[in-house]
Amino acid sequence: MSAPRLSPDTKQAILDAYLAGDKITVIASKFGVDPSYPRILFRRHCIAEDTKFLKPKSERASA
Repeated sequence: MSAPRLSPDTKQAILDAYLAGDKITVIASKFGVDPSYPRILFRRHCIAEDTKFLKPKSERASA
């Protein structure tokens, strides 16, 4: 049996943790997912794995 799906809030928390600079292994452990899942989620949301070029969330322009 597969694990229950993650809520949109949990997925956003994973993305936020990644953008904050947390390591993928730490994120996966914290949210109880396979380490491959955060990378899949990042790619689905078009977030590059090297986020040095991104500004902090507070500095990004609202769309």
